[in-house]
Amino acid sequence: MVRSGMQQRDDVKPFVDLAGASGEMYRFRRAEGGLSPIGGNFVYVREEAGETKVVCCGKARSLVSVLMGRVWTSDESAQPDDALYIRLNAASSTRNAEHEDLIAGLPRQFVIYEME
Repeated sequence: MVRSGMQQRDDVKPFVDLAGASGEMYRFRRAEGGLSPIGGNFVYVREEAGETKVVCCGKARSLVSVLMGRVWTSDESAQPDDALYIRLNAASSTRNAEHEDLIAGLPRQFVIYEME
């Protein structure tokens, strides 16, 4: 389940809520400016037919590596309007558990990245 207030690229909301397989809701915030060296989970989402769709779900020891490595933007499936959302998780056990819950619960057809 994906909930977001995103309607158009000009009206992007600052967060997106995603449900894992456990039913737990995870709030991701829009990545703006520089990213933290802290580890966390991230998703790239896009609008398709009026719905918010997760196109990439990942985790990283340092979220800076997500931008520096251009994780999603270098993938052939990426589109210019895909939006990056992050969730800080310094503890690797929390980051890993949330990542596994998300990839098990989100509708399929997205890329999974694990940068640990």
